[in-house]
Amino acid sequence: MISPQKRLHNNVQGSMNSDIIGDILGGSWVNFVDFTSEDLMSHMESLFHDGMDWSNYGRGGWVMDHITPKAKFNYIKVSDFDFKECWSLSNLRPLWELDNIRKSQTLLSPMQLHLNLSMKGLVR
Repeated sequence: MISPQKRLHNNVQGSMNSDIIGDILGGSWVNFVDFTSEDLMSHMESLFHDGMDWSNYGRGGWVMDHITPKAKFNYIKVSDFDFKECWSLSNLRPLWELDNIRKSQTLLSPMQLHLNLSMKGLVR
């Protein structure tokens, strides 16, 4: 049986890989964020609700939620500012799967999108 840490690690890796358009996410996702998989596990555990534990992580239990949904961020590469914001610990929390489905892409508070605008070709 796969360990909870490995399951979480693999799920984050798969999710990041599906998000990146302009980059190939080579290597581990921990190379692109400011925390380790151990940090992420501790963070999730610190936010567990009654009944949450690693035995009910995943389908039918709790999932890792992006407080501000991934779809609301503007990034295509790991170097984009919004990638770091989207995948920061402060934007991640455990949430019951059904609550996550109900929440969908709803914003709980206003946010400011960041655009990475190139100055190339804008100056004459």
